[in-house]
Order: sequence, then C-alpha cells, then structure tokens
Amino acid sequence: MGHGAQGGRRQSRRGRRARPGGVLRPDAGALRTPARPVARRRHRHPVSVDGPVAASGVTVRRVREHEWSRLRDLRLEALGDPVAHLAFVETLDQALARPDDFWRERTGSAATSDDVVQVVAVDEHDRLAGTVTGLLTRPGEPDYRGRRTPDLRAAVVAVYVRPSHRGRGVLEQLLRAVEAWLADQGVRRVHLHVHEQNERARRAYLRAGYTAVPGLVELAGVPHRELVRELG
Repeated sequence: MGHGAQGGRRQSRRGRRARPGGVLRPDAGALRTPARPVARRRHRHPVSVDGPVAASGVTVRRVREHEWSRLRDLRLEALGDPVAHLAFVETLDQALARPDDFWRERTGSAATSDDVVQVVAVDEHDRLAGTVTGLLTRPGEPDYRGRRTPDLRAAVVAVYVRPSHRGRGVLEQLLRAVEAWLADQGVRRVHLHVHEQNERARRAYLRAGYTAVPGLVELAGVPHRELVRELG
C-alpha cells in the first residue's frame, strides 16, 4: 500500500543528512523540502519505536543506518507499484539514478535525527514488510510543503506496505509507532495528504483513526485530501 508522500536534509553532529521520504501524495518523504536547520539531538531517552511481534506477524522498529540498501530497494518497489507510486512525486527513473551516498545519508538521518523518523515493519524472515516516515517541523521552519509554520507541526509521509502484508494491521502498527515518537517530541496533531485518486489509501487512514479535513489541497499541481489525527 502506498500512501503518504517517502524527501532530504537534516544536519546532525555527524554532518548533513538527507531526509527520507517524498511528499505524501497519499505519509513521511518527494516534494522538495527547503534546507533545514541543524537537527537537534536530545540528551534524554526518547520513546522507543521498537515493538513486539504482533498478530500481523511483524515487528515494528526504527530503521538502522546500515540498512540503507534494503530501504532503497523498498523505495524502488513502492515507486514501481501500480497504485503506491501515487504516494510519491519522485519517479522510479529518478530514484534509480541516485547514487549510493544519497541513500546512505537519507537512512542515516532517518535513523538518528530528532526531526525525522522512519520506521519499518520486519517479518519473521527479517524481510521489510512496510515503512512509514514522520517529519517534524518546528516553529518558524518550512514544512515539507515549503510553508513556514508558527507552531510545532508533524506530518506522516512515505507510507508503503508490501502487497503480501496488506490488510493485516501492519499499516496501523507503523502509524502508531511514528505517532508515539512524534508525541514524545511534543506533537499533538499529525497531518497527512492523500492523492485524490487514491481512495484505497484514504479508507485505510480513516480506519487507522484519521479524520478527513473538508476540501482539497493542491500539492505539486495535484489535488490531495488532508487528514489529521489528534494525539491527545
């Protein structure tokens, strides 16, 4: 299942990292996001996104830096999916042309940054079954749409679940893990955008507890529906 729009740019103590995910054309990421300020590392222990094996048969956890090639392959698979590709502005040809260093930097940021998180679902054979990215935008910074916000905002982007694991609760597990991480950063509401033609993705998000916002939002010249979820 492709939803969400899986983009890059975060600077940590290790240097500038590329931000994962493209814009959520259906979550998080791509629309080009402007250069971002230095990523903030916290001197406390944030909530873990690792979870036990659930009824779906997968374990959900944060990505690890050495997994860049596996995540690249998952991204390429999503871009080649007949429906999931709607979730991304990037094309398969564009992704195939990217050098290995791009994928290494993107994965490094997703694994360590305090402003972006990517989680994966791993099955019993250690295969990646799906992924979701969460993007955090702090007051005064541009979000993944390039708009500056006066408050703390978060978006779910770059959502993809492999066909073999759809309809088994994997998407909801991934979303809950990202939401828990975002809530630990102080986020109270999560936004996402779904391609107007991706009705399957919209229904899946509604089942996962998201609420549709009336009207349409144009992203990259394409109409999208906005959905939100309150985190409490």
